[in-house]
Amino acid sequence: VVASAGSLPGEPLYAVKRLTEQAELFFAPADQQATIHIAHAEARLSEIEKLAARGVVLPGLLDEMKAETQAAISGVKTLPAKQQAQVLPALVVLISKETTALTKIQSQLPASHASQNDLSRAQTDSTTQRQDVITHAEKSSIPLAVQSTPTETPTKQPATSTATATLQPTATQPTLTPT
Repeated sequence: VVASAGSLPGEPLYAVKRLTEQAELFFAPADQQATIHIAHAEARLSEIEKLAARGVVLPGLLDEMKAETQAAISGVKTLPAKQQAQVLPALVVLISKETTALTKIQSQLPASHASQNDLSRAQTDSTTQRQDVITHAEKSSIPLAVQSTPTETPTKQPATSTATATLQPTATQPTLTPT
């Protein structure tokens, strides 16, 4: 199971990875399932990006990412408002990542690549899902700090580099005392 975690579609351990995900979802309490679907959609996105780096785009994998994202949206709508307020921002971030990644992949592939239409459809689906989440948050009076989806715009100006540091908590190991 551990060895399958980084596997990609077409590799021998990928079926084990997907079976593990299904088991994780099956045994999860209902109030955790939306979060698990978000994690699975992120896994599909990562797989899509890794395969695209090799020039491969699998339409079925795009559909699976959409299905996981849609399951997360449906799941979050069944949660109490307090939990929705916690999960909805993660969902908006996921969908923004999807849209950005799909745009980048599409721009890197030749215009004649067979998957251009599939990528366009997936981008449209992501945009529709994002709007669904935003509309639901507005109807439920759940505040979201929603930013517009970034798109890459070619410019003739030289690129400038900006660094941003984000502090993250570090885990400390407990001190063991012999008894």
